[in-house]
Amino acid sequence: MTIRYELNRQKRNMMIIIFFGILFLFGMPLSFFHPNSEKLFIILNIISLIGVGIIAVTSWYTRSFGLKCPKCKKKWRDIVFVSGTLFAISKNIHFCPFCGTNIDKNIETA
Repeated sequence: MTIRYELNRQKRNMMIIIFFGILFLFGMPLSFFHPNSEKLFIILNIISLIGVGIIAVTSWYTRSFGLKCPKCKKKWRDIVFVSGTLFAISKNIHFCPFCGTNIDKNIETA
């Protein structure tokens, strides 16, 4: 397993959880289609608040504790979010900016 694989896995898991939170946010607009049903309105709004909580907690956790180089344990959070695609880091990054380790080598031999 390479460092790139590990960082991509962490980023992919974080983005999947955030997308589930975004799906929960659709409860708010759906609640306006049923203005006469007060219980449904409240339930859908609570679901939306749960979605906001999922997004906030996932973002906080990832920025505080996740997305670290497995070799030097330094946080890659800004580099990972700015570069690459939604689910992977940029293929143009080849070395850890903190320890200089090649991220395409196996973690055991890096």
